[in-house]
Amino acid sequence: MKLHRSGPWFGVTGVIVMLWLTVASLVFAPWWGVLILLIPWAISVWLVTEWARTKPKRAAYVPLAGFCAWLLVSLVGAQFWGS
Repeated sequence: MKLHRSGPWFGVTGVIVMLWLTVASLVFAPWWGVLILLIPWAISVWLVTEWARTKPKRAAYVPLAGFCAWLLVSLVGAQFWGS
C-alpha cells in the first residue's frame, strides 16, 4: 500500500465518517454535547488538510486518533454530565 499517495484520501474519508458519527451522537447526547464532540472533529479536519500536503502517510491515521478522541469525550460526557 502506498500511503504517500493514498493516505490523504483515507484521511478525508475517515474525517467524513467521523462527521457522520458525531452528528449521529444526537441519539444519546444533548445538543451541547454534540457541539463539544465537534471540537475533535474540527481538529481532525485541520490536521488532515495540513498533513495531506506535508506528511501524507500520517494523514491516514488522523481519523483513528479522532475516533479515540470522540470515544473519550463521549465516555467522559456519559460519566460526568449524564449525556
